[in-house]
Amino acid sequence: MIRQKQNLKFDKETVDRQLKNLESAKQLAQILYDAVNDVRREPYWLRTNSKNGYLYDSMPLEWRSVSQLNYYVDTAKDDYNRLRIFNIPKRKGGFREIVAPKPAFRVRLKAILKILQSYEEATPWAYGFVQGRSVADNAALHTGKNFVLNIDLSNFFPSITREQVKQVLSAKPFEFSPFAVDFISGLCTYRKDGVDVLAQGFPTSPLLSNFVCRQMDEDIAKVAAENNVTFSRYADDITFSSDVNVFDFNGAFYNKIKEIISSYGFVINQKKVRLQSKTRHQEVTGIVVNKKLNVSRRYIREIRTLLFVWKKYGYEAACCCAYRNNRKKDYHKYYHSIEVSKFLRGKINYLGIVRGKDDSIYLRFKAQFDELYKNESDVMKSYSDMLEKHRLRRENNSECEEMSDKSCGVSTNDEAGNSVSANSSTDGNGYQTRIDRNSYLRDADDKERRKKDRRTIILICFAFLIIFRLLVFIFFKA
Repeated sequence: MIRQKQNLKFDKETVDRQLKNLESAKQLAQILYDAVNDVRREPYWLRTNSKNGYLYDSMPLEWRSVSQLNYYVDTAKDDYNRLRIFNIPKRKGGFREIVAPKPAFRVRLKAILKILQSYEEATPWAYGFVQGRSVADNAALHTGKNFVLNIDLSNFFPSITREQVKQVLSAKPFEFSPFAVDFISGLCTYRKDGVDVLAQGFPTSPLLSNFVCRQMDEDIAKVAAENNVTFSRYADDITFSSDVNVFDFNGAFYNKIKEIISSYGFVINQKKVRLQSKTRHQEVTGIVVNKKLNVSRRYIREIRTLLFVWKKYGYEAACCCAYRNNRKKDYHKYYHSIEVSKFLRGKINYLGIVRGKDDSIYLRFKAQFDELYKNESDVMKSYSDMLEKHRLRRENNSECEEMSDKSCGVSTNDEAGNSVSANSSTDGNGYQTRIDRNSYLRDADDKERRKKDRRTIILICFAFLIIFRLLVFIFFKA
């Protein structure tokens, strides 16, 4: 299996001429083969046409490629051998459907993506899935503005149909042949509720969505320019900013934007539409933009806490700490630990992207991380030992989540139903595996419970105040 990105090169002019005159799946198979072929080794997608573990090496190469392409392009067929559909939890509740292509199909889609990227001409307003642009570049446009309006589009990829993809591939800069348009659009979509749409999980979906939204971006930018408003789009996240409040939800500007978005088949998620003034917290694609680009205080506190726990209590304790703080986010809750070295490196690098590589906080965190990670072999050994201990615990106890909570210092119930506290202990290797949760391992459930208790107390106090004022009013009136 190819695990590293390859610097794939092909003759764009030749490929462009072939796609404009494409008439058969066999020709397309050869184009994809040339796009992903590496002289160092045979491409993965042409040597893993297997069934029950048997490789069909005796079959002609062209026959295998064309037959599989014809199978994958038919969206009406059963998707079992084509796709893998599953749900992942969202941070704020609910689930997001992911449509992931199977390995052999995925490599074909990556070959198509490589070809389509050679035509990439991103508009000045699109910042998502564009090479050389990032969330920080998108947020920088809206820094220091008095008003920031965020609009989110519901079901962004599934809202783009196969017909819209065909229109894009038929027009400039592609101008593919009718056969190529129909074939490539079929490979890049899947059938949902009887309609072929882009899939959230296909490698080609982000680039195609930017091409489909080119005209919409131009129409929105024209309206924004007429009102002296700064506009940008990061995938399904549309942002406007201005020093003058022209964002009245019943006003002409907002209604015109809604009309343009609806005309292209998209629906605004009203729950995520928010207007942020300068006197309050302003955020664009997860980055604070009030005065300068910044991350939240909670983000910095998490990095500082993990570095401290790693230094004082050891690597294993830091992994447990990271897991406890993030198990309700994304996929982390399905694991018993997080590899803190990778987790922290990513967070610190992101901090450097947002605040800048010369920022004092970034430099301090990076220096602390480098000092703790200077002996990589010991860190990896500690992590592998911890995973082995978790594996042994799971074999001895079917309650995996309960055992994970015990290893991270959570009060649980024993077999008799009595409360058992596992706040602090040390294993045979000298690692502090359980820490006082009141100090550094703040349990997410306890935090939520405390938050609800505070709300209840506030409501009770408010009710008593109303009753008291009512009694005073009745007393003086009497």
